[in-house]
Amino acid sequence: MSLIQAGNKEIKISIIIPVYNAEKYLSKCLDSVRYQSYKNIEVILVDDGSIDSSNSICDEYAVADSRFTSIHLENGGVSKARNVGIEKSSGEFLMFVDSDDWLEENAVELLINKVYHSSKTDFVVASNYDIYDGRKKLRLLVTQEIELEKNELSHFCKNNYLMFATPWAKLYRKKLIEQWNIRFDEQVKYGEDMLFNMFFLKYSTSISILKDPVYNYQLLVEGSAQSKYFSDMWIYRIKVYTAVCDLVGKELEDIAVYFLGTGLGHYGTYIEEKSSYIGIEELINYFSGRIGKEVLRNKFGYFKGNLIYKKKTKILYYLILFKSYMRRRKR
Repeated sequence: MSLIQAGNKEIKISIIIPVYNAEKYLSKCLDSVRYQSYKNIEVILVDDGSIDSSNSICDEYAVADSRFTSIHLENGGVSKARNVGIEKSSGEFLMFVDSDDWLEENAVELLINKVYHSSKTDFVVASNYDIYDGRKKLRLLVTQEIELEKNELSHFCKNNYLMFATPWAKLYRKKLIEQWNIRFDEQVKYGEDMLFNMFFLKYSTSISILKDPVYNYQLLVEGSAQSKYFSDMWIYRIKVYTAVCDLVGKELEDIAVYFLGTGLGHYGTYIEEKSSYIGIEELINYFSGRIGKEVLRNKFGYFKGNLIYKKKTKILYYLILFKSYMRRRKR
């Protein structure tokens, strides 16, 4: 390991892992953390009221390895679990790992090496592998390493804000989190990760983006936020959109289209939920005036784009409902 040592001491990394009913994947996750090539880590396992054997698995690792700490909470959500992990952490830098994912063996080493070689770096972001149905696909963020100073962040994030949609495959300077009291919003149930990152970026002085993949992310795990219905999705989409615009310094149609589209997509997936109409209406009322007619037509098609632009919520709702009905008939 070629590291520039600071004061002859390795930098301590706190790895925070929220755990909820993850017994099927948990041991693989924890082994990938335990056997990292970089050894100066503490691992904070925050069991969020699991009702399977996850809590006992956490305790077993805490007994077997003194670097592991097992904390048990009543179920309060992943944001609360991560926030408790932040409070309990003692490392100079933080990492977050989800309990159904796993790290590459040299993940921590790759991330922290960047800090050793550029001591002013507050935030390191790396590529990852997407895992779906047993298949592994590289998600490459950049083709070569990028370093950005504070005055470059706003421009970069205009086209790359989705790079900061998750808290994993990233390294955060804890001093910044403490100084500005940055925490995961426990009231936001979808998009809270991007919200956290937008606030962290706002106060970062320098960030590094690596092409190296360090993380294995499992898509569509049962019980994850990806597979749940949120009646308040419209609130979450607007809140995160506002945070992104605050970082880049202005509202942009491309960003508005993304958050409108993902919100409508969510309600479309769960169109039979009674509250989906309200969600669609709120999204259209908020975003339609922020996006031009031609942009809406290009994104959603001529007919649907016109409906959104003219705020014809009822017609759009029944159109989505009819399409959902026809899809079910074809199965």
